[in-house]
Amino acid sequence: LAGYLQIQGEIFRTFKQARRDLLSGPGTFAFDFPEARLGMIETLGRLERLAVEEASALPDQAQSIQNARLLKTKVMGALDEISAASVLITSGSAEIGRSKPIEVLEQTIDVEVNNLIEAEISRERESLQRAESEMQRFNELTQTVAIASVILALLISVFIVLILSRRLTMGLRALETGARAYAADDLDHVIDLPGEDELSAVAGRFSAMAQQIRTEHRALEELGDELEELVASR
Repeated sequence: LAGYLQIQGEIFRTFKQARRDLLSGPGTFAFDFPEARLGMIETLGRLERLAVEEASALPDQAQSIQNARLLKTKVMGALDEISAASVLITSGSAEIGRSKPIEVLEQTIDVEVNNLIEAEISRERESLQRAESEMQRFNELTQTVAIASVILALLISVFIVLILSRRLTMGLRALETGARAYAADDLDHVIDLPGEDELSAVAGRFSAMAQQIRTEHRALEELGDELEELVASR
């Protein structure tokens, strides 16, 4: 879009200056016509390359290639006619030479070239609007996904915290119940807390300790019974 706006300004400025100089002068240009010609050729070539690149990614832009090449052909032809008009004026055919710039500007530039440029500017603006709309929809979708991700992450975090809190509460209650049972000399109580975390490990150690104490108590009771029998037999 910027390229077409640029070439539009260059074309109309160059050809209007050329017409002014050829109609009022001796057939020479008051500005650097070869440099202006070279600048327009470079801009037109860049527009053609950009059209080819866009068409390779967007098939609906294929018409832009044809328009860019046709625009280049018409502008080059108009430049050649302006150069020929300058030669005619300087060689003595002033009347014929001065009629060419008027014809080139009014027909080729103002009508044919202008229509091609305006069509491409309109096409590029529509493409830009579509791209902006797609970007806006993408941004809205990205924001929605980001918000949904944050909410989902919060829900997952709350769920995990609840699970851990419930696990911790159940584990502490089981350990408290076991401690009270052991304090009441209920060594047969087993703290049932499955899992592989620290609470399960502590519960397992408590149960193992209670089993060891129970075993030692039974051994002492058996030893006491044996002593009583031995005393009685004596």
